[in-house]
Amino acid sequence: MKEGVVRVRLQLNRQGELVEPKTKAAKRDVPVPPSLAKMLAAHRLASPHSGDGDFVFASETGGPLRHQNIVARGLGNALATTGLPHLAWHDLRHVAASALIAQGVSVAYLSRLLGHASPATTLGTYAHVFSRAEHDDRTREQMEAAFGEVLG
Repeated sequence: MKEGVVRVRLQLNRQGELVEPKTKAAKRDVPVPPSLAKMLAAHRLASPHSGDGDFVFASETGGPLRHQNIVARGLGNALATTGLPHLAWHDLRHVAASALIAQGVSVAYLSRLLGHASPATTLGTYAHVFSRAEHDDRTREQMEAAFGEVLG
């Protein structure tokens, strides 16, 4: 957390076991904003399971949280509290990727963040979002050039 990155080196499978990621590219460093890094560090320090090898979000026994519990107790409660529509756990990944595309990140960079084996995978999944972001910007620029003086 001090460096502002989450280092993905292992992942939990559906049985709650630590396993190697599916691809070499899935081992990656994901930057996090300082405010989130601070929040995660504080959460971990407040836990009785805050050693180097412990999970940031641990069960009462220090083990990993089960996927179903995270969704039901964490994500479900957060969405209900905020009034946001239902989201599946994996939808959060798509929301984050779409937000980064809207901010102009490149396909290659986003591919590394997501741990895709190649940028082609990322483009295949998010081509419509990249296209919309590109066309929206171009449309705004063209409309401003055509009507900016009249409107402004």
